[in-house]
Amino acid sequence: MKLQRELPLTGVGDEKRLIPLGDENPREKVPVVNYAIISANLLVFLFSISSGRYGEIVMKYGFIPEKFFRGENLFTLLSSMYLHGGLAHLGFNMLYLWIFGDNIENELGHFKYLFFYHFSGIGASITHALLTGSPDIPSIGSSGAISGVIGAYFLLYPRARVYVLFFIFPFVEARAMPASLLLGIWFLFQLLFGIISVIKPLFGIAYWAHVGGFLIGLAVGTFLKLKNNERKRRKSEFYYFTGYFLLFFSIFSIMASSGFIPRTSANDRQYIITSASSSRTCSDFSSQTL
Repeated sequence: MKLQRELPLTGVGDEKRLIPLGDENPREKVPVVNYAIISANLLVFLFSISSGRYGEIVMKYGFIPEKFFRGENLFTLLSSMYLHGGLAHLGFNMLYLWIFGDNIENELGHFKYLFFYHFSGIGASITHALLTGSPDIPSIGSSGAISGVIGAYFLLYPRARVYVLFFIFPFVEARAMPASLLLGIWFLFQLLFGIISVIKPLFGIAYWAHVGGFLIGLAVGTFLKLKNNERKRRKSEFYYFTGYFLLFFSIFSIMASSGFIPRTSANDRQYIITSASSSRTCSDFSSQTL
């Protein structure tokens, strides 16, 4: 199988003009699980690139919707989260996880955060499987899971200050902005490009995986707010986000299963990678990124 060269790898931070550098959001616990997840991603990347069998590894451990719906290779729901297509793909994903993951782990606790991270990634991949126009193409990357972290952060810490590097040619400037603004803009881009990608895939990015992960994070974040002494005031908010979440899955599940969503031709297929920024790397490959 000949795979396309020079795949544009993008993901969580594919809006390249806004790069987060850090946040002003103190934590009480050492985020050992977040550190472990980042370390695991780095080790898997080094192994996959140095093995000389990168394409074979992606085909075996990447998430292929077509096989998922046949009940095959279900382990790829997890294994695909730890594969990346290049240094930029890996680097931007890990940057987002480093900045936003520690506070969510501090809020949830170590074991619940570990479960939440992988649950978000699985939900993101299933969302992608329902809506992709290329069900036989593997998807790899951790940005579906990281999108869940971002969704929870958006709801729990909307006023937290995030330092962002702006690229507006020919100027480069670092500024602080509220997390709600930065992450809200990010989500709107994912939703917009996801809708457009229903007609034609864009840059090999699994935008619906980002949307699905973010909505899961919103649901978990809403539940945590309810738990933190705001049950009465936040009950309507909980029902709102839960209802929106269920409505989203219901509508697009029906659209996907009914064949309403147009599929792309073989000439349009790209490799999908879910990650944090864009680059051109990865020889001999065509895929989608999370």
